[in-house]
Amino acid sequence: MSNQIKSKVFSQENKFMRTFTLECVMDMFIKQHRKIPNELIMDLKKVRLPNMPQRFKDAINEMKELNKDNEDVKKEIKRQFNFYRHQDKYYGKGPHKIKIMGYGDHGDSIDRELKQFLGEKMKAKAFTYNRRIERLNWLDAKDIQSEFKRFKGLIKQGVLKVQECNNKTLTMENNKQEWYSIVIQHADDSQVGVDLAGVKIFQFCVDGVCYFFTNKKNRDAMYKYLVK
Repeated sequence: MSNQIKSKVFSQENKFMRTFTLECVMDMFIKQHRKIPNELIMDLKKVRLPNMPQRFKDAINEMKELNKDNEDVKKEIKRQFNFYRHQDKYYGKGPHKIKIMGYGDHGDSIDRELKQFLGEKMKAKAFTYNRRIERLNWLDAKDIQSEFKRFKGLIKQGVLKVQECNNKTLTMENNKQEWYSIVIQHADDSQVGVDLAGVKIFQFCVDGVCYFFTNKKNRDAMYKYLVK
């Protein structure tokens, strides 16, 4: 029986397949001379069979060899490699102290899902808290261009405003990774409501809708675009 994986999406519920996947992810970290994230090591320990028999080790090695040119497998391994890399970089050692706000706080998804969310960054440039669906949301370059083009139009109409004083450099608890904010507010100073991502994740309490960029140059460029 061939050990080549033919399915475009191979099951990660099976412990053997999960072990194969995570070992391939670890191999990628080693090959690139990167520090192996603790979360990856812990996840691999959870799924590895205790006292794994040699035949299973041999089967995994055979699968690695047979699937080394399998594009579907390579894509999935790269996706999970980036997940662990981003989670390690942006979440850090954790756990982070999430600010609990009490009555009217609809951001419980932030409390539960921050670690998972940060691992899903991929090629995104910024994130925000979507109040309509009550979830954190990543934005890639195309999303940002579309959303900020709309904001620019509303700023010119005098409906919205953006203030340089809200362009902050922020960090999460237990992580030195910096994030760079832009805050969209009502031009007439009527309240939008406190941004839950700002106050919960960064202890940054501001009325408006916050966007948190991974790169200061990108944040500054978008601010200049909005105000010029």
